[in-house]
Amino acid sequence: MFFVLTSVTIRSAAIFNTYRWLPIPIGIVGIMFIFYGSVLMLRETRMATATVNAEMDFTWELARKVAPKEIASKYSRKGKNKGMATAKLRAVDAKYLTLLAENRLEKRVQALEALLASCTVCQKIAATIG
Repeated sequence: MFFVLTSVTIRSAAIFNTYRWLPIPIGIVGIMFIFYGSVLMLRETRMATATVNAEMDFTWELARKVAPKEIASKYSRKGKNKGMATAKLRAVDAKYLTLLAENRLEKRVQALEALLASCTVCQKIAATIG
């Protein structure tokens, strides 16, 4: 918006020969807003990276606990923490991470599997895939 306004003020200054200094501060304000937007984008990408790392650490830990040993042993640990610790999030930890730390996640998984056992949609999909 400020760059469009800068262009308009440059045109106005050229036509009317007054306020020739006006495009400069408007352009500087526009540059400051672009810089602030860049800082916000940098912070957002760092939060997104931390979230993805936490999700992958959780998935790895869940796979190690739930998958049969012969399958889990085929894969090596990857990532910064080698699948041994969750990434640190500054603002909010995901609820499932708390459940995993308190060893209550496995009970919830079992309850969900019990609910899915009577699901006719899942049985049809499994029959077509298998």
